[in-house]
Amino acid sequence: MTLYYLAGWVGVSGDSTCTIAGNAASVGTGAYAHKSFAAVTYAGNVFTPFATAAASAFTTAGGGPWTVTWSSTTFLYTISRATNFALVFNPATASDVNLANILGFTPGGTYTGANSYTSDRRPYYVMVPDPSIGHRSASLPLIFEPDDIVEEAVADDGEAFGVAKDTSELWSNWTQPMEPRASVYDLAAATAAPWTWQAFFKHMRMTYPFGLYETGYPDAMYQLRAGAARFKPAPVQSDWDSLYNIPFQCRYLGAL
Repeated sequence: MTLYYLAGWVGVSGDSTCTIAGNAASVGTGAYAHKSFAAVTYAGNVFTPFATAAASAFTTAGGGPWTVTWSSTTFLYTISRATNFALVFNPATASDVNLANILGFTPGGTYTGANSYTSDRRPYYVMVPDPSIGHRSASLPLIFEPDDIVEEAVADDGEAFGVAKDTSELWSNWTQPMEPRASVYDLAAATAAPWTWQAFFKHMRMTYPFGLYETGYPDAMYQLRAGAARFKPAPVQSDWDSLYNIPFQCRYLGAL
């Protein structure tokens, strides 16, 4: 079974850098996700695959041709070329740290002597719920209209009439159940998966969309609604600091 969440983000030229094959590389400005959100436009932005932007930046820097891929099975990136090269993310440079986090590499890690490198930890902007659960809960109906889209009045003779919106947004609510503490809180985050649900909600608010990919259901894009655009996990059992339910109240933006 497959279930994962991908957050969109906006990068600005100069905020994601590294040194590759001895050349300084910088990813350009754009709206990105680990997979394309291009089927749905959000706030005027089309979110395109970050792997494409990274490959373009490395090619501009030189030493290519470069191949950059992201796997929706392992959730990791692979960066490669025909001959050996060094990949350097300076831990003292904020933009290098940022790119390392996006690609799932360790700032200051040693990446030399090979022609291909794969992420050594899960990239930022992807959440993979506990695979032993494998699904959301309380997710039906999948989408629905909110209340109060029609106003009505009744005349003295009992005849009713109403005024309705020409269009209405679609909502979707669910819970991501039984997430382990290490996936929930920044202070408990695992080295292998440093981006947590706490980080997810802090990043998302109502600023960015996210894609949801779940076996058996259409891939779709959502936005958190204001009433739930905050981090508020619920322990599965009172005072048990081990497993948490993550509530979602979302606006459905469209199929991916």
